[in-house]
Amino acid sequence: MLQAVATGVAFAAGWFLTPHAEFEAATSSTLKAVPSHSARRTAPVSASELAAAKTKLAKILQAPGHQSVRQQLFDYVASLDVETIAALVHDLASKTLSMTEKFLIFPALVSRWAELDPQGALAAMAELNNPALKTECLLEIMDAYSAHDPEAALAALAQMEDNPNSHNALTIVLKNYAERDPQAAFAALRNLPLGQQSSASYAAVIKNWVYQDPAGAAAAALALPASLLRNDSLNAVAEAWVQQDSAFALAWIKTLPSGSLQDGTMTIALQAWGQRDPAAAVGYATNLPEGQERDSILSNITDKWAQADPAAFLAWAGENPSGAAFDATTLTALKTMAASNPAAAADYLAQHPESNAASQVIPSLAFRWSQLDHDAALAWAQSLPTDNAALRNSAISNVLSTQIATDPAKSAAFLEQNLATDPAFGTLAKNVVISWVNTDPEAALNWARNLPAGDAQNGAVITALSRYARLDPQTAWNDSVSLPANTRELAQINVISQWADQQPAQASAMLQNLPAGRNLDTATSEVAASWLRQDPVVASQWIDGLPQGSARDGAVMQIIAITGKNDPGSVLNWALSLGDPGTRNLQVVNLVARWSATNPSGAADAAKNSIDQLSGLTEPQRNTLQKIAASAATR
Repeated sequence: MLQAVATGVAFAAGWFLTPHAEFEAATSSTLKAVPSHSARRTAPVSASELAAAKTKLAKILQAPGHQSVRQQLFDYVASLDVETIAALVHDLASKTLSMTEKFLIFPALVSRWAELDPQGALAAMAELNNPALKTECLLEIMDAYSAHDPEAALAALAQMEDNPNSHNALTIVLKNYAERDPQAAFAALRNLPLGQQSSASYAAVIKNWVYQDPAGAAAAALALPASLLRNDSLNAVAEAWVQQDSAFALAWIKTLPSGSLQDGTMTIALQAWGQRDPAAAVGYATNLPEGQERDSILSNITDKWAQADPAAFLAWAGENPSGAAFDATTLTALKTMAASNPAAAADYLAQHPESNAASQVIPSLAFRWSQLDHDAALAWAQSLPTDNAALRNSAISNVLSTQIATDPAKSAAFLEQNLATDPAFGTLAKNVVISWVNTDPEAALNWARNLPAGDAQNGAVITALSRYARLDPQTAWNDSVSLPANTRELAQINVISQWADQQPAQASAMLQNLPAGRNLDTATSEVAASWLRQDPVVASQWIDGLPQGSARDGAVMQIIAITGKNDPGSVLNWALSLGDPGTRNLQVVNLVARWSATNPSGAADAAKNSIDQLSGLTEPQRNTLQKIAASAATR
């Protein structure tokens, strides 16, 4: 019985419960019995028998669990004779069934039919009008057929060469054939037209042959003509043999011609061995000659091992140190362990404080652990060393992230009661404000203001006002005015930045409240960038009217960055207006060079003018401009 391809188990079985009268009316045209290998019936299938069988099928379909339903269907139809099977197939083929029902019922019916009368089952597929369903039924039929008579099944497939699924069916038939007589199955495969031979078919035969006679299978695979089919067949031998007897399999691989054939087969063997005994496979692979092939094999085996059994891999790695060779796999193992057993992952990190994986694992570990045991996770996060404040803060934040996101007010009270003196308090306060300000901005801002004076309060207030400014920039600005001087300026920069995204003209008016310096330069640049994206004409006029200085230069740089990438010539005059000579010269040379790619003559003129106008050009800058100017003359 093959794996089902349908999904889900919601069935509408009303089509089974046809009134008994319908069957009585159909009695005169009851189906003739199909020839069978089983004992013949003495009478045709009656309407009442058909109704009873359909009712039983309906009852099975109503049971929970897809795989359970499928198994019950196959078990039930195994008790039916070929005449009843045929009657059900013919009758249900004309009924309106859901796709799920079809993919459960018909494969079960035709599989049983094929056990009793394979030719009849194959003929019955013509009544199915769904290609995918036909494919599923064909595979079930050929599986059942070849289990009893593989040679006849192969002959039947030969008459179906135009079937797009014949390759899959052939693989099934050859697998069953090989379970009985692998040499005969191999010979039959070799006699097929080349177009019908495939790597999957060879693998199906070879692997079954290996279970019975690995040396014979290996010799047959190696005797194939040099081709991809031969390589795949050798890989199939290696994959199956190494599971049975790794020593003999690996010794055989070493007798293969050296080079890519031996290396490729060894890779497949060790990967397969690694699934059964990863420690042994990795130990063997580490002794292979150093190089990319060995590293690739080790990476593949250890990565799968780390995902399947991270604890075992980490224990092995601890006893077999190899520098940074397994750093990536250790990270994979820890991430896998953190998802299933965060306490164990935390314990490992505590025992290996030098691990490079800590920074990449701890945040997700903290979040996962908090879902399983919040108190334990928080205690662990607080116990992390304070010398890496960012990582410790991240861990605590991730532990509390769910609570902060769902109930920031409760989280705020929790922080003040339990973590007020913790070094992570400032980071946590910001996170609370970020969440809280979306639902109750006034409450979030008041809480931040009432925190004890210090860095935590400053950070929380600035964060609150910045977030609040997205909702109401004017109110946020008004609130910022009353803040202490050391907090006010930083808060106002953030408010202006948010304000500029909504109302850049109003935001620009607020710049006059900031003293000259880096903060004013930053705020002016951000207003310029937002305004240029919304209304470049008005924004450019505003920038042009700014007084010379570093703030204006920052705004001009926004024009160059936004417009100069696609139209360098149009912003050349802006670059020439920059007040800082070093910045001006660098930007002019870059723009002229970029312009020369699309407008050589215009760039050449600009280059000549720049050489005459600019002072303080470096020698490389002057050479660049001279080459651009000269290139136009040679065109």
